[in-house]
Amino acid sequence: VTRCDDDLRNIDLGLPHERVSELDLGDRVCGVATKVNPLSVQVQITGKRFGRIFVTDAVRPGAAESPFGEISEGQVLECVVLERRGKQLELGLSGTVAETGESEVARRAEDFEIGQEVCGYVKNVSQKGCFVSLSRHLHAHVKLRNLSNRFLKHPERDFPRGKFVRGKVVEIVADKNQIELTLREDGGQGERAGSVSSVAVGDILLGAITRLEKYGAFCRLE
Repeated sequence: VTRCDDDLRNIDLGLPHERVSELDLGDRVCGVATKVNPLSVQVQITGKRFGRIFVTDAVRPGAAESPFGEISEGQVLECVVLERRGKQLELGLSGTVAETGESEVARRAEDFEIGQEVCGYVKNVSQKGCFVSLSRHLHAHVKLRNLSNRFLKHPERDFPRGKFVRGKVVEIVADKNQIELTLREDGGQGERAGSVSSVAVGDILLGAITRLEKYGAFCRLE
């Protein structure tokens, strides 16, 4: 018995090994999906104890684009305990990449290399670019110009929250644990960023007008 409510005449039950205080990393636990969104699933383990499955900890082989596609609220899930943060548990779905071990989870920018191909899920997007979740610990940034080879009038529509993307690492700031990615098919501007050689005739660029003259306008390019 985990909780009793005399007014509602309700009793919550749970298996003894499912007490959060007794769970260790690597333990398997069953819970009910109570909330599903593009980046995470909230799992109720006992009456007042919940865990979270982050999207990168739910990837099955061949199903990276939609890890939560077959999960609905009220569904019973078998999970693996990955991490404890106070009363909050970080969980992974059984039979997924979560069982490869915590040593495989991306935690630091220094673990990556320039030019390395990576994949992740869009965390949020704005008119300046977006952030991509590489793991529950690490999120990379993508500048607006590196989102696509074509001009995006509404980037939030082309890159909705939770969208699966592939890209390349173009910059690493290890001391700040920051990673910059490009999602462009041509690999972004890379080492040519900021130079005239980084653009070609016919490219569509985004920028802001800084000065107007009779003969034209000066723009600062993104």
